[in-house]
Amino acid sequence: MRFLFIFVIFINCPPLNDQHATKSILLTDGHNGKKIIPFYAVAQCSALNWNGKSPKTFGLAFRLPRNGAGRCDDGILICYPKTLTRNYFTGIGSASFWSRSFKVKRTFQVVNEKNNTVSQKCEAFLEKNGITNGKHWRGIYVYTKSLNDRKTNPTRQIILETSLTPRVYNFGSNTRQLAIHFGLRGNRYTTVTNEGKPYLTDEFNRNNPYSKHLSKGAFLEEYTGLWLLGMDMLPSMDMNNVTVFIERSCSCTMEAWFTYPTDSIFPMNLSKMCKRNVTPEEYESGVWLPYMELESLLDESQFLQKNKNAQIKYIKANETENETFFVKSFAPGCCTYKDPQKAFSMIKEKYIKVMGNYFQSYKFFEKQRTEIRQIFQFGEEICKTVDTYQREFFDDDHTHKFCVHVRLGDFEKTGIESKNDFTELGIEFGFKYLKKKFDNISVVLLGAEKQFLMDLKIDRQLISNVFLPKAMSRGEDLAFAATACDSLLITASSSTFSWWIAYLMPDQSTFFYNSNFNGTKYSRENFLPDWIPIQLINGTMMLD
Repeated sequence: MRFLFIFVIFINCPPLNDQHATKSILLTDGHNGKKIIPFYAVAQCSALNWNGKSPKTFGLAFRLPRNGAGRCDDGILICYPKTLTRNYFTGIGSASFWSRSFKVKRTFQVVNEKNNTVSQKCEAFLEKNGITNGKHWRGIYVYTKSLNDRKTNPTRQIILETSLTPRVYNFGSNTRQLAIHFGLRGNRYTTVTNEGKPYLTDEFNRNNPYSKHLSKGAFLEEYTGLWLLGMDMLPSMDMNNVTVFIERSCSCTMEAWFTYPTDSIFPMNLSKMCKRNVTPEEYESGVWLPYMELESLLDESQFLQKNKNAQIKYIKANETENETFFVKSFAPGCCTYKDPQKAFSMIKEKYIKVMGNYFQSYKFFEKQRTEIRQIFQFGEEICKTVDTYQREFFDDDHTHKFCVHVRLGDFEKTGIESKNDFTELGIEFGFKYLKKKFDNISVVLLGAEKQFLMDLKIDRQLISNVFLPKAMSRGEDLAFAATACDSLLITASSSTFSWWIAYLMPDQSTFFYNSNFNGTKYSRENFLPDWIPIQLINGTMMLD
């Protein structure tokens, strides 16, 4: 019989420089329940890095979409068999066993907190999955919480709780990505990075109170905290798997990964908008999103997931004819709004087929904004391309990105194109407006007409940093703008491309648009209330 020296897996291993690159395990793959994750303790010794600078560890990574619509109010629950207990217990059905060769000294044992809500959640969830010995498990619970009473996309903060401590960890409302690192050689504590920056509290540093009393035989359970998670979640070196149970509701858009020290790519280094994992079975059953017939998207769908059929379900009209009510005219004109619920409230058929014009008022789909943003997420390939270019293009520039989108082309025939005077004065107006909130601002010029953008006269004494990205495909343009921009000026109000860039950007962004609708079919009704209308009157730009 041997007793565990609890930190052995973090310090007692030789350096390995030739580990094969691995890929993080997606935990939120659309299937709740048991996940068995391959585990090799010696991988902790790898010298591979994500960025060539900081060492890597086993860990967990969480990410919300960067489009501002992400939420997980119901939370992600991860339950695992605890290691910091007298006997390590696998706790998995008929394969449950007490490890006779693996025991933990009393000073390193941690009992479950009484009435801990995370432990209670795990016990209840495990019981649903046929696990009756839930007391031998612990868990972590990551969720979002609304900070205000906005009905549409309220500001949310990310919060984490664990069975190890009653302490609640609040990572704030500006967090979209969170990483938990389970410790490594020379640093046995679990640490956390919030948006890539260290999350610093009294427990996440080398002055951890437990360290001061370790040599005096201190009991670990008197100093519990998130810093113990790696020691408690990772199994002994003779185990080849990490077993967890995952629970996430369909309304949660947060993703979670189990990360390896040998991962070649950190999962959160991709797009600001993340993949929404829903199983093909869920799509076929129609339980997740209201499906629509949207064939026109195919030509412009390079910014969607590779598997387009996993995002859009096609319904053949002849298959539903007996269940369909046909409406020949609804909301005439391209851009006015008519409430469908009032118009169709008495219709009993399962499907409604509307014959008419385009529905170019956001009010038709504003209640489904979260789902729409999930549908219009960017595929992994285009994310990598755009992300790589952004890092090369902006280099170390971390300023607020004030983007300006122009549209000319066929708009010039009707006089609704972007104009030099409005664009130049609009840039100056928007820059000064944003300067009240942000110290460092860069201007990013977007649009296919590069010569028009290069000819703009910009006050370089006022605006020192101006970026002009290279010509890209429409999909890349949209992905670049929606993920790089912090604020946006729409110089041609009839440009639906500009409008969708804004709609896919984070809610906390600032949007300006040209409210001179002369010669167009549009009005303020086509723009969200918190977008800022500006107009050029007698050579002066002003709020409208």
